[in-house]
Amino acid sequence: MGSALFVPRLTDNGDEAVYLLQAESFRAGHLFPPAAEPTRAFLPWLSTTNGRHYVTKYTPVFPGFIAGSQWMFGSERAALALVAAGAVVACYHLAREILRRRRVAVVAAAFLAGSPLFAIQSVTYLSYLFNAALLMGFAAALLAGVRRRSRPLLALGGLLFGLALFARPFDAILFAGPLLGWWGWSGRHRIRRLVSDAAWIGLGAVPPLVGMAVYFQLATGSFFRPPFTFVGPSDTLGFGPKRMYAEMPFLDYTPGRALLALGRLVVLTGFWGFGGLLLIGLAVMGYRGLCRGPGRWLALVAVTVPLGYLFFWGSFSSSEWGGPWRFGPFYWLPVIVPGSIAAAAGFARLWRWDPVVARFVLAGMAALSLFVTVRALGEHQRFGVERDRLYAAPLAAAASLDRAVVFLPPLDGPWLLQPFSLARNASFDGPVVWAIDRGAPRNLDVVRRLAGRTPYRVVPGPSRRSPTRLQQLAVVDGRLVPIDLTQ
Repeated sequence: MGSALFVPRLTDNGDEAVYLLQAESFRAGHLFPPAAEPTRAFLPWLSTTNGRHYVTKYTPVFPGFIAGSQWMFGSERAALALVAAGAVVACYHLAREILRRRRVAVVAAAFLAGSPLFAIQSVTYLSYLFNAALLMGFAAALLAGVRRRSRPLLALGGLLFGLALFARPFDAILFAGPLLGWWGWSGRHRIRRLVSDAAWIGLGAVPPLVGMAVYFQLATGSFFRPPFTFVGPSDTLGFGPKRMYAEMPFLDYTPGRALLALGRLVVLTGFWGFGGLLLIGLAVMGYRGLCRGPGRWLALVAVTVPLGYLFFWGSFSSSEWGGPWRFGPFYWLPVIVPGSIAAAAGFARLWRWDPVVARFVLAGMAALSLFVTVRALGEHQRFGVERDRLYAAPLAAAASLDRAVVFLPPLDGPWLLQPFSLARNASFDGPVVWAIDRGAPRNLDVVRRLAGRTPYRVVPGPSRRSPTRLQQLAVVDGRLVPIDLTQ
């Protein structure tokens, strides 16, 4: 699989480790990652303490899917394959509902699967592609349910929309808004039918929405407050001082920075769809081929997502750090969906006009997308080599130690998972418990509370590109001192 081949130690996006920590906590029987005293010594990145557990920034939908995939197939990476396959299938069914032609729907699904943005996201434990798959499934079920007058399909659409809303509320609203607008507008003269359809959609949406409210209550004490803002109160929509977590410096998010981010993401999206600008050209050609009904409304997703994210400071942040050419414009992933479907219609027109030209265009699209994908994977592998050096001692500890507590240097802040994404405490009874190195006196308190575990410390090299070393510790005369040094 691509994940094991290209990013075996995960990427440098610490969100992956947060999702995996939640998934491993589920498998250990915990709704939330468990906490132990002193809680600051085991604090995961993007989390906060609430009672005897940690609350992470993200909801449990995608982690639950990862945990279920591991339980069924014996590997967490099975979730990535299932998400990728599900997204392609959902895109096919959505395109078929809009274009009403199977072959063109296959082309649309192939365009999505061939997009560099799809390829890169499909090898990471990030939730963007997972949520896009849910939303495409919702859209396909909604359109098919309305067309066929199928109550089960309408209920399925409601279920998928509820799950997408639970997983990533903002994305769900921006994507589903135009389609729900079409549904309401097209049924305005048939009120009884509209009410009946709404009842079945609502019936499907009730279970995940109830689950969302209950989870919010358990996580934050409010049925309506998501953990996202509970962990990072300043990580919200709008302008002004913004940051992800308490220790992070504030960023003054201004309209000027929002427009700058919009321009950068437009440029990035012009490369990260299948064929880049050629895809956009085909989409313009194919726009006329979309049915007057839902197809034109779905195309509005290419407007609602960029405009919506204009008001989220993360758009600017994601275009500033080193990720844009490794991860792509991931916030704009839903834009690729209508782009691929419209481009498939455009490609069909081009093929009817001149198959030879169409083949040359397709070859150019494939070559450009292959270049972007290979370049991004090369960057990930380069970062992976550096992370292998950084992980040298933690990997050795995880593979060889038993009944140990390992202190990790706070290279990126006073928390676990960043940058050491493997340091996940789904429970405190495993072979290794990971803790933050907060200095000898505080570390001694951890050792005493975790009685019976041998203490170790990871010693970083002179730079982050240097191998780390594992140093054994012992309690001598009430002090924590090194007694052995091994590579």
